[in-house]
Amino acid sequence: MDLLSLTDQLLWLMAISFQGGLKKWIITKDGGGEFQFRSIYIQERGDGSSLSGTIRGYKNGAPVGSAKPINFNGVKDYVSDPDFYDVDEIRIEAQDIYVAIDNFTYGSVFTGPVNAAPTDLTLSPTSINENVAANSTVGSFTTTDPDAGNTFTYTLVAGTGDADNASFSISGANLIITNTPNFEIKK
Repeated sequence: MDLLSLTDQLLWLMAISFQGGLKKWIITKDGGGEFQFRSIYIQERGDGSSLSGTIRGYKNGAPVGSAKPINFNGVKDYVSDPDFYDVDEIRIEAQDIYVAIDNFTYGSVFTGPVNAAPTDLTLSPTSINENVAANSTVGSFTTTDPDAGNTFTYTLVAGTGDADNASFSISGANLIITNTPNFEIKK
C-alpha cells in the first residue's frame, strides 16, 4: 500500500478538477494510469456545504460499479470494494463540495484471487445394499477445492454413461436411489 507523500499529495490535489460550482471533484493519478483506490480522509469544512455525496471509480471514462454514498466526516476505506480495484479516476459529487482531503491511499491494480477449479470429487460410500427402500441415500459427495469457503451444486448430466440417470436423484450433496434396487431385474 502506498501512502502519498506530501509532494505526491500535492500532485494528486493538483489533478483535482472543480466543475459546475464545486459539485464534482475528479481525482486522477499524476501522469495517468490505473490504480487501486484504497482510502481517503475527507472532512466537510462547514459554511453550509454538503455533509455527504457520492463517490465512484471510473476506467477509461466509463463508470466502474455504482456510485457509493460517502459522508464527509473522516477516513473512508475502499480496500475491499471491487469497484475500486482497477480505476484511473475517482469522482466525488455533491450539491456543494467544500471539504478537506488528506491521506489519499492507492496501490497497484488489484486483480483479485483466482477461483481455482476443484481438484477431486468423491462419493462415499459408493455402494448400497440390495432391496433397500426407494429414495435411500447411496452416499454423499465431497469436493476438494483449493479455494476455501466455496460451495458446490451437484447434478446428473446427460451424455455418455447417463443410461441410469432416471434411477437416481441428488438432494444437496447426497446421491439418492429413486427405486428399490433389485440385482435380478437390473444386471
